[in-house]
Amino acid sequence: MQKKIEKYKYELMFSVVLVAYLIYYIPVIEEVTHWCITPYALSYRLGFISRGFIGSLIRLVVPNLTIKHIYIIILMNTLLLCGLTIFFMHKIIVKSYDESKAGILYLLGIFLVNPGSIAFLFYWGNYGRFDMYLIMTLIISAFLIIYDQCVWLIPFLCMGAVLTHQAFVFQYFPAVLILLFYSAFVQKRKYGKSIFIFTLLSTCALFLYVQFFSKINYTYEETMDIINATTDLPKHYFTQDMMVKIEYYSNVFETFVVFVKEPFLRNLVKSLTVMAFLIPMIKILVDIWKHFVRAHKNILCKLFPWFVLVAEIPMFILTCDYGRDYAAIVLCNFILLFTLYALGDEGVKAGVRELTEKIHANVPYYIFVIVLCASIGKFGAADVCDIGHRLYTLLESFLF
Repeated sequence: MQKKIEKYKYELMFSVVLVAYLIYYIPVIEEVTHWCITPYALSYRLGFISRGFIGSLIRLVVPNLTIKHIYIIILMNTLLLCGLTIFFMHKIIVKSYDESKAGILYLLGIFLVNPGSIAFLFYWGNYGRFDMYLIMTLIISAFLIIYDQCVWLIPFLCMGAVLTHQAFVFQYFPAVLILLFYSAFVQKRKYGKSIFIFTLLSTCALFLYVQFFSKINYTYEETMDIINATTDLPKHYFTQDMMVKIEYYSNVFETFVVFVKEPFLRNLVKSLTVMAFLIPMIKILVDIWKHFVRAHKNILCKLFPWFVLVAEIPMFILTCDYGRDYAAIVLCNFILLFTLYALGDEGVKAGVRELTEKIHANVPYYIFVIVLCASIGKFGAADVCDIGHRLYTLLESFLF
């Protein structure tokens, strides 16, 4: 037992951190918002709609869905995401090189505690959101690419993610494309180009359909009656403009004015606040990406660090859930760098070696950075981050 503990000591420490976050943030049933719970009550009985995939799968097993059923399902999937994340971290540790092991362990630590870690989903305003399935899709795709096994599953995983939530195309799909491109055009793996092209075309085609052509086949009132007949959602969910009305019965202009334009200044101040505190972490990631860019002559490889950022822009324009979008950017960057490192990329390896040397030369500073990242809190969907909200509230009280 002692030998096993010694062998998996880092994984055990990371697991304790995740469990602590889960216990600290996890809400009781009554605290979970209807924006998180209601999507599980949607299914293809309403039509071939966006975000109807998960609910349809659940209804094959549980035809009459209760709040408690949904809560348990969310909890089990959250634990699955935690387990998958720890297993992914374990594989990265196994792939680490002695001369850069401290750097990898440090990056894994920041990955786990920063505001955009998977723990952002434990919070009451995020608990149950479909982001967890999109993140699992990216992690599983990374596994398949690292081990070059069953990579033909990736396009189907991505299509399933789009059916789960079409925002996948902007949030986590860019990272999948980068890894597929790398395996196809840098490592020149067999069938790599075919899988890259098929994944790109099939996922984008399905996105266009679910985003612009799918719709609920009933009126809003009829839809609510159908949902109400087989769930025990609270009555107040049906007397307010719940997520179904906003997401499926409102046009883009209506939602843009209320959810994007009006809170823009508030979200901007909160965003700048959080970014200021994250500058040390961002610099660490940028320095590694610089090594990657210098190591590759392919112009598209040099654009990898920017692709994730640019692809996310439509989400910031069309929605107000900045926290989820920031989390997606952070998670994609970490998972990309870990995967490229595991694939043996010389640029990323050089970047991690340099980070290891810097850590050994200035331990107090790097302890400060990881403590700073952990102390800020976690990104929220309805709000950027607690620290940003507090600063904006303080400024508002002085200025207005």
